[in-house]
Amino acid sequence: MLATTQVPTTKAAPTTEAPLTSPKISLQFSLTRIFTSSLSNSSSPEFQDLESQVVTQLNNVYKAKFGASFIRTVVNSFRSGSIVVDSTLIFNNISSVPNNSLAAQTLQNAITFNTSGLTLPVNSSSIVVTPFKALAGRVVSEVNRIYASTPNFLRSIVNSFTSGSVVTKMTLVFRNQTSVPNASSALATFSNSSTSLSIVPGSVTVESSVNSGSAPGPTTFCLAALPLTLALLMIQLLSS
Repeated sequence: MLATTQVPTTKAAPTTEAPLTSPKISLQFSLTRIFTSSLSNSSSPEFQDLESQVVTQLNNVYKAKFGASFIRTVVNSFRSGSIVVDSTLIFNNISSVPNNSLAAQTLQNAITFNTSGLTLPVNSSSIVVTPFKALAGRVVSEVNRIYASTPNFLRSIVNSFTSGSVVTKMTLVFRNQTSVPNASSALATFSNSSTSLSIVPGSVTVESSVNSGSAPGPTTFCLAALPLTLALLMIQLLSS
């Protein structure tokens, strides 16, 4: 879904570019606990309590290993089986992001040697690390190429990946408000372009919205739900 963001025109402001997203990798594992429906609701006390435990303990594990290079853990969701934790590990620069095996082994070692105060009942055989930066790099490269000829287009930013098959949330950044294409034009540009990404036919939609605020920033529109069928790509990355 593409969401165009319009900024009020009552006051001009210097154009500044949105910050690049921090390098990150996705970490998934299972806890040997019984899943309850309340864990599907991020506003529930049960979700927030478990989220706090996971964030605190993973932060301890990865801070101990990577020091200042590691920033923090984000819990994206919990789902059944027993409790599958979908989380993101955020680092402070691209060179500090560990490879898949090291990221997984770090958690495995904390389980095996009972280090860093890890008390979560992690099923060690369930640990999966997805190379976010590799997947994000490919998606950004393709989307930047598609919109390169659009006037005043600056760049695209991957905000997140979620399941289904791989739903990609992105932001497209433009130089100023007046250069932002309308929703139908943005959709046509994307839909009419060839790409090496496997996209679910008809999955890209456009939704307009309005932002309020006194100081306009760089105008953007978001690929709020661009469900790319990257399941095969993910398998290739995980097995490489």
